[in-house]
Amino acid sequence: MFLILLHSEETVPALVTDVIPSEASCTSLTRFASRLNDSLVASPGESVVVVIFEPGPTPSLATSALNILHDMSVSCPKPPRGVLVVLLSASASADAVERTKWQRLGVNMITDSPEAVKTALDLVRAERGGSGPTTECPHCLTKLPFSSMAVHIPLFHCQQKNKPGFCPLCKRTSPRFAVHLVEEHSLEQSVRQPVFALVIVRRPSDGKFLLVDECCSWVPNHMISLIVNLIPKGWWLPGGGVNIGESLSDAAIRETQEEAGVNIVVKGVIQVQHSPASSTREYSRWRAIFYAEPSDSLPPKCIPDFESAGACWVSVDQLPLLPLRGGEPVKWFNYVADGGAIYPLALLGKEN
Repeated sequence: MFLILLHSEETVPALVTDVIPSEASCTSLTRFASRLNDSLVASPGESVVVVIFEPGPTPSLATSALNILHDMSVSCPKPPRGVLVVLLSASASADAVERTKWQRLGVNMITDSPEAVKTALDLVRAERGGSGPTTECPHCLTKLPFSSMAVHIPLFHCQQKNKPGFCPLCKRTSPRFAVHLVEEHSLEQSVRQPVFALVIVRRPSDGKFLLVDECCSWVPNHMISLIVNLIPKGWWLPGGGVNIGESLSDAAIRETQEEAGVNIVVKGVIQVQHSPASSTREYSRWRAIFYAEPSDSLPPKCIPDFESAGACWVSVDQLPLLPLRGGEPVKWFNYVADGGAIYPLALLGKEN
């Protein structure tokens, strides 16, 4: 792994400097360009991690650095096998509109937590120590043990469209390789039903709602060597399928923790929806929409994994500025904000 830390003259959090060697530190764009050139030319085949520390409200340093990375990646004859760009910025991390802007410019991970940066670096360092047959990443051609690929793809390529890849266990090419890794070979596989829980989570302290930045939900517009200009498919509500033996409310709690990293208390039911079987679908589909609130003040997740690229609290006023996967966040956030009816959980009883 080739590390680069770009920052201005402000003091970098100690935890970051503890895990990134001093020779990786750059306080000027000239030094950054030189070290980046070393990584692209002198260390082909290595993963490159660029950490940009921006303490101010306007991450202008990051814009210039991403332009340099873009230009060098195009001209480099031997690009590295993976580039992870981390933006350490409190202002960008807390604002979904800002997060979206930086993701479109090529940032993989946005956080205000030095601890999260350390965890991400630990994940990259551990990639070579996985188990199983060697597998090639369909995005950057990195060769890793099979068990490490499910970590590598979301971390390095979470904002890119799923690509087909060859599975050495199934001996066939899967059209959505990242999804295949988890759904077919995860140790935590579970049987799902056509029953779903969707969660509207509102933070009482400021009235903001929780949205999830889903992995692999962006469609490439045109691809260059390392940076992709992306058209977003959307931010979405936490939720997902209900496991066998799991209650609807327990599924709501689990899915919100997995996708958003937020612990919740389910307060009530907004609506129960049913779509009957038809000529095009042999099963009935059920979905419960819950209202919930956070049970603590911990921030949403920021390290991309298979579940999502992160999550963020947003206001209703921000929704028109965000690329949403569909219209339901607008519908249900306004419904709750306007005092719409929320029914007791006892409405969802069990059969005798």
